[in-house]
Amino acid sequence: MATKEQEKRALEQALEQREAGVTDLFEFYASVEAVYAASVKAMEEGQTAMASNSTNRG
Repeated sequence: MATKEQEKRALEQALEQREAGVTDLFEFYASVEAVYAASVKAMEEGQTAMASNSTNRG
């Protein structure tokens, strides 16, 4: 029969294999940070384009 400490360690090992590592999350953030920052800046500065499907009938 396994002791409580052995059971705890087995559970910890299983969780470690399933969780994303902190390094992985920082690498992902670094890869999308530039695009995200540029899009936020564009929204704040009003650089969005608008289109209309209306016609000028007179």
